[in-house]
Amino acid sequence: MLPIVNNIVLRVDLSGNPTYRELLAQVRQVTLEGYANEDLPFDKVVEALRPVRHLSHNPLFQVMFSFHDSPLPDLHLPGLDIRLHEAVSNQTAKFDLDLVVIPRADDAQQDESHGGVEGLTLLWEYNRDLFDTATIERMTEHYQTLLEGIVSNPESRMSELPLLTPVQRDQMLVAWNETAAAHDHRCIHHLFEAQVQATPNATAVVCGRQRITYQTLNAKANQLAHHLQTLGVGPEALVGICVERSIAMVIGLLGILKAGGAYVPLEPAYPPERIAFILRDAQISILVTQRALAHVMPASDVCRVELDADWEHMAQYPMDNPVTDVQPHHLAYVIYTSGSTGAPKGVLIEHRSLVNFTHAAISAYDLSASDRVLQFASISFDAAAEELYPSLSCGATLILRTEEMMVSVEAFADASTEQLLTVWDLPTAYWHLVTSEVASGQIVLSNSLRLVIIGGERALPERVRQWHQRVGQTPKLINSYGPTEATVVATQCDLSEVAIGREVPIGRPLDNVEVYVLDAYRQPVPIGVPGELYIGGAGVARGYLNRPELTEAAFIPHPFRAEPGARLYQTGDWVRYRADGHLEYVGRVDTQVKIRGLRIELGEIETVLHQHPDVQQAVVVAREDTPGTKRLVAYVAAKGLSPASEEIRQFLKQRLPDYMVPAAVVILEALPMTSSGKVDTQALPAPEASSERTDAGFAPPRDVVEACLAEIWAEILGVARVGIHDNFFELGGDSIISLQMVSRARQANLRITPKQLFQHQTIAALAAVAGTSPQVQVTQEVVTGSAPLTPIQQWFFEQQLPEPHYFNQSVWVDLASDVKPDVLKQAVEAVLAHHDALRMRFVHQGDGWQQTHGAVGDAIPLSLMDVSTLSVTEQDQAMRTAEADLQASPDLSEGPLVRVALFRLGPKRADRLLIIVHHLVIDGVSWRLVLEDLTSAYHQIGQGDTVTLLPKTTSFRHWAHRLNTYAQSEVMAAERDYWLSPPPEPICPLPVDHPAGRGHNTVNSVASLIRHLSTQDTRALLQDVPAAYNTRINDVLLTALVQSMTEWTGEPSVLIDLEGHGREALFDEVDLSRTVGWFTTLFPVYLTLASIESVGEALKSVKEQLRRIPNRGIGYGVLRYLSDNAATQAQLRQRPQAEISFNYLGQFDRVRSASAGLGIVREWQSPQSGLGHRSHLLGVSGWISEGQLEMCWSYSDQLHERITIERLASGFMRALQTLIAHCQSPEAGGYTLSDFSATTLSQKRLDKLINKLN
Repeated sequence: MLPIVNNIVLRVDLSGNPTYRELLAQVRQVTLEGYANEDLPFDKVVEALRPVRHLSHNPLFQVMFSFHDSPLPDLHLPGLDIRLHEAVSNQTAKFDLDLVVIPRADDAQQDESHGGVEGLTLLWEYNRDLFDTATIERMTEHYQTLLEGIVSNPESRMSELPLLTPVQRDQMLVAWNETAAAHDHRCIHHLFEAQVQATPNATAVVCGRQRITYQTLNAKANQLAHHLQTLGVGPEALVGICVERSIAMVIGLLGILKAGGAYVPLEPAYPPERIAFILRDAQISILVTQRALAHVMPASDVCRVELDADWEHMAQYPMDNPVTDVQPHHLAYVIYTSGSTGAPKGVLIEHRSLVNFTHAAISAYDLSASDRVLQFASISFDAAAEELYPSLSCGATLILRTEEMMVSVEAFADASTEQLLTVWDLPTAYWHLVTSEVASGQIVLSNSLRLVIIGGERALPERVRQWHQRVGQTPKLINSYGPTEATVVATQCDLSEVAIGREVPIGRPLDNVEVYVLDAYRQPVPIGVPGELYIGGAGVARGYLNRPELTEAAFIPHPFRAEPGARLYQTGDWVRYRADGHLEYVGRVDTQVKIRGLRIELGEIETVLHQHPDVQQAVVVAREDTPGTKRLVAYVAAKGLSPASEEIRQFLKQRLPDYMVPAAVVILEALPMTSSGKVDTQALPAPEASSERTDAGFAPPRDVVEACLAEIWAEILGVARVGIHDNFFELGGDSIISLQMVSRARQANLRITPKQLFQHQTIAALAAVAGTSPQVQVTQEVVTGSAPLTPIQQWFFEQQLPEPHYFNQSVWVDLASDVKPDVLKQAVEAVLAHHDALRMRFVHQGDGWQQTHGAVGDAIPLSLMDVSTLSVTEQDQAMRTAEADLQASPDLSEGPLVRVALFRLGPKRADRLLIIVHHLVIDGVSWRLVLEDLTSAYHQIGQGDTVTLLPKTTSFRHWAHRLNTYAQSEVMAAERDYWLSPPPEPICPLPVDHPAGRGHNTVNSVASLIRHLSTQDTRALLQDVPAAYNTRINDVLLTALVQSMTEWTGEPSVLIDLEGHGREALFDEVDLSRTVGWFTTLFPVYLTLASIESVGEALKSVKEQLRRIPNRGIGYGVLRYLSDNAATQAQLRQRPQAEISFNYLGQFDRVRSASAGLGIVREWQSPQSGLGHRSHLLGVSGWISEGQLEMCWSYSDQLHERITIERLASGFMRALQTLIAHCQSPEAGGYTLSDFSATTLSQKRLDKLINKLN
């Protein structure tokens, strides 16, 4: 017996929205025609049609429907009953989806012994690679709901029949739109004014070296507003603003709003034609601008208010807040976006929409006065509003992007670190580039950065996964979405909280925002089904300026709300709901595209192209020939003689913004057409294949630099070859790709800036101005053999500790998931093999110690301890006992100097990982590298991949040899006199409570005291204080330390051993950014505040004393331990020794989160043998943890009473708080001699000169 089945392929046409009866008649006819030809085997149909075959699915159809209309009767035999049961799956899906319908006869349901049922039984068989169970379950509910609707009303049109169950419909229309929050019935500038009252002296905006407080910003904006009011500005008055990015730009925006008007931003880089169009269309009579931009303004009778040239006049106006009649329903701004009809259109945004978004953003992003927010976007795009208004409404500091920041991604990251930025708000395309650089190890994110917001276009899932793998959960990454018509952002998604599949979700709606995914008939579509996104709520714009027909088409009456005037904005974006309620972006329903986050209507470009006298036909498409790199390409058919591509681009540049000018123009004899008479975009050739470059005109590279640049261009632009006269931008380059090119060039030791690339757009021209940098000494091979000791290692052995093997640093990690021991062991092995210093061994030979590298493949120091059966108390005791044994177990000569222990704690507690490393081979910076690489290696091995860690930088051995050579150099000879110069005053010993205890200053006698600075004061210390006197945090902390020590000892001076990270940029060919080892420097600093009473003068004095230290103190150890001059070494040993040490460790949260993909560091410590003698009487260290400065005071209870140290620590905190308050006051500020490298002035003469200039 064999199954005899033939598949009949049927096609149903639902176009025209037929009624169900009409569709039923159509299906009946198609089915009868199919049955009339059912004798033709399915294989013959496939053979005749020859469809494109694919191994992943069945040809012609992927959904099978079977109706068993002739069920077999039950068979009853003596002692045997045979009954038909439903098919049982063989665990192999033959089709994507197979639906079997089995009717039940009435007599069957009467046979209760056989469990008969009446009606239809439906069997759903599906491919689990394509569908999950929840999707099929929803589909069955949709099918049943649809059938019930058909039965109830068979005359309904298909669009009217229900598909969602009542519960599903309520979930999508109501539950997922429950975003109601309290409304604020104020205007946007009122929020800023309230913040001015709260924090008048806080820094509001920083631009380069300029800064302005909230109070001063408000006063200047008020003066501009009063002036604008005299010119007639009031509610609904549109005022243009064309200003370079600067503090004046912020003053201009606020001034227009405070006058009651609405601003219309104009980008200075726009072509004059576009600026003229906007001025005409918006009927602008007043333009806030700058004298320096007069050349970009077209001739017109617009009244210009120049913030630079006219300020002397405007400064005469009052500084108080002006009175206006502006209300929340009045306009706040009008932003022009690309228009499909060939001209840009102005979007009208009211105050109430902007205020609602501002409150929602502050809440969603958890913004506060401690934040420093990057202002990245041009004010001509509404993304700027996301950066400006939430920041200025919560007391944060706004950091304006400068040209210097954008020289390269590396420069951008460095500037972010220098400015202590906490929030990035970046276009997705730029974030893609940043992520690539982070993943390749070219840049390291700032410790201060806590939040990264991206948006503007589709984020690549692989980039998100790359980010989380390399960065972890800190900083938090948020994907945002929102058209200008919905006021900046409508939805946002915390990407650390959701699974990333084929697409990156755009999230859920913000407060008071509604989102609906509807079909062509504006009915909600099921989860997972694409539909068009409609946005409602408080963010919906008023409409388009002077375009009532467009407004009516895009802003429709709200179909699900009864409130008068409620509307939805039809976005044109194709999205779908995920099962968790997050939206996914699918694409567009029209020709609008996003390039580098900028919205572009292709029709507008095509309209301008058709204005060219030689263009017959034109079409513009957005191509993505290289994944993640989208660019505009124009295809042109000429009327007669073909114009040159560059001629077309220049024509467009005169009429369109740069971001709308196609990267390439392809000249064709005719555009390919479909049979329906439309341009066949699929047949358009890639730009390179049809460009004007020929072998005859190809000029190959002539030297090494040109060859290097040609190779880089070919790779990042995705072209086969590049000649030295080819234009970077004609080959598809743009501003974002230019940054990638600069970064790649730097990796190849070529120094190029984006500005140079824009000025010299061919390889021949660029190579002539490219600089070169020395080759960094890096080997990726395993380092073996011996290495000389570095100064800090020499210092360690000089202490002659009784148990030198017990001097460690260690971390406890709370693991995030069930860690597999075998995978962890391989990951540890990979890290030990990669970071050569971790395999060091130390052997005592003759009069000294020698360090050598151990071999790769030695025993892996991983212990597995299962304590899951013990109580919590017993588990903790077992871990403490095991830790004590492990801490004392390293063997300096035999190794390894690393210990790893995995503790299994059972299902109710997270497993824990203990990592111990001897301090001789690790420091704070190294811990971050080790934890990041351990996490990365674990995940790569777990996924079956080959372990590929970020490249090593200069080896520790090379650094040690280089220091030994450096010790004998002329530079060190010149430093010798500095380090040997005696202190100006005798050094008095620190007072002690128990003088007899000086001989008992052991580790066993150590006690510690920790004091915390408030979050607000810590923020001020990191952000506000440095700007007052151009100081670093060490300057401030050491000033407070000297002041508190003076209060305690009665002496105006103190000798301190200062610790530094030691990774100094002494040699051009050395890069230590990813080198593991102990690099710490320790050097004496004599600080005095004699005859100084002013707080500001004290800070300036300590700053200058610290600036006089050459090369941040590394030379002291080099001379003392590595110099060949025995006399120099002896003299340095005989100098007075400091009894107090100080070490600022920086922001430690980055180290804590370095293992975020594996777990979170719960505890970091530096345990050592209690028998050792302490090197100092008092140790002071500080770090930033969870936004707070923590200061730790370590002392011996054999020498000092706790109350003594408490008084000292309290005095330090008081002095520090006084310094912070002073630096925030209006009278604070000034420069010192070290701020001017070439000055020969005294500090007094410098102060007089600056006062005169002010």
